[in-house]
Amino acid sequence: MQPLRRAKHVAVVTTGVIIVALMASFQSAIAQSGSSAVHINARACGAAVKADVSVRSADADAREVAKGPSGQPISVPAGTYDIEITCTDLVDHPNQTLTGVKIGGGETLEREASFECGVTTLHVKLGGKVLKGTQMVLTPSGGEECPGKVLSGEPFKASPGEYRAEIRLGKGRTSAVHSIDGIQVYDGATRNIPVSL
Repeated sequence: MQPLRRAKHVAVVTTGVIIVALMASFQSAIAQSGSSAVHINARACGAAVKADVSVRSADADAREVAKGPSGQPISVPAGTYDIEITCTDLVDHPNQTLTGVKIGGGETLEREASFECGVTTLHVKLGGKVLKGTQMVLTPSGGEECPGKVLSGEPFKASPGEYRAEIRLGKGRTSAVHSIDGIQVYDGATRNIPVSL
């Protein structure tokens, strides 16, 4: 009877070893298959800001394989990528690109994107009347219209540079567009600019 007990014990031990080996192999396969992630933190004006993150294949196709917000992990397969970070808290939506970034299986890539930024408030008056909360369209010098919203009397964050603001007042035939040229935004500066139309 004793040899039979030993045989059972050996069989149990052998089975346990096989199970452990299979689990290790399975975990290795998961890691190699690419349960990886990209984690981007974006900062501007000395604080965390919102940004959109797009992960694209680093080849001629530039195929988007994943996207998501900054500040949290975005799952991606293992591979080599170009990562575009667009800061949506700045009215001009500046972007940065990390190129040829290699991510291995099971790895979480941590990066911080820092954007230059100034805070500006345009205090607009028309005939002595304060136009608080009136929407404006902001355009950088030599560039295209900013996608972010700008309101008179409220601070906005933007990349350093020179801008033009346009305000449309009135409706129909009585509407008029007023332009404010030469608005300067400086990195790290907070500015209050009075404007009389």
